Amino acid sequence: ELMVEYGMRPVDALRAATATAAAVLDRADDLGRIDRGYVADLVALRGDPLTDVKAYRRVAVVIKEGTVVLDRRGSNHP
Repeated sequence: ELMVEYGMRPVDALRAATATAAAVLDRADDLGRIDRGYVADLVALRGDPLTDVKAYRRVAVVIKEGTVVLDRRGSNHP
């Protein structure tokens, strides 16, 4: 949210937290994107962060290395 608040476009903020962060960590070959051969760490949100930056506050599912570690799909949790 802060990146957007300070003028970054939502798509660039998302890229900074994913692909760009992976590149900075020298892990662009296995982190930072959804693709075959990449580490399956995913966060599913309730909403579209490209149109509603507060969607990052509404986590529905977290997947770590291919395993669901948090599932709020059946809850009213924000």
